[in-house]
Amino acid sequence: MQRLVLIVLMVIMSALPAAGATVIVDGASNTFLLGETPSPSSPVCVDVTPYDPGSRLRFFADGSVRTVIGGPEYGPDGASTNNVYSYTPNTENLSAIVAPWGSLVGVFVDSVASPVPPALDYWTDPNSRNFATQSPPLQQTFFIGDGTSNTLLFQETVVPAGARCLYLGVADSQGSWSDNTGSFTVDVTAVPVPGAVLLLGSGLVGLVGLRRRFY
Repeated sequence: MQRLVLIVLMVIMSALPAAGATVIVDGASNTFLLGETPSPSSPVCVDVTPYDPGSRLRFFADGSVRTVIGGPEYGPDGASTNNVYSYTPNTENLSAIVAPWGSLVGVFVDSVASPVPPALDYWTDPNSRNFATQSPPLQQTFFIGDGTSNTLLFQETVVPAGARCLYLGVADSQGSWSDNTGSFTVDVTAVPVPGAVLLLGSGLVGLVGLRRRFY
């Protein structure tokens, strides 16, 4: 009986997502120096290889950064009155992004560079930052912000096939990160897929049934 219970629990746990991560994103971290010599402004890498393609990630970010010495502090959602056009001619072929200055952004990468995907615009229509789910392909820089919509619902980002690393950084004008200060603390967690939840439920029901048979 105990062996059977252990097997059922192992199957259930194998279907659940890997544990999340908590990382510190320095204000000088940027996703646009990938492929260049590491420096204090290199972005933070979150290993996403434990997650299957199609897995959904949630983020919760807090803290503040300054994009100019002595300038205003911005939370993870960034400035409310500025935008940024950052183009990235580097070996990783990352896309540009139009997003609030100082906001938390990310990009999924593989070990092989593909053609540059189109830039996402999170500025022209502010409601674009209140998405429920987004599915950026490899090398397409995307907005994260504090990880919640304006109605405080958790937003989800789908992991693309082939992703090995999720780089996190701060949106700023290209070449302008060196004077940034502050940091964001970012929690990254995976959302259990419906199949895993169903398996968990059915496993628990099965265990209850076995318990009734043996007692």
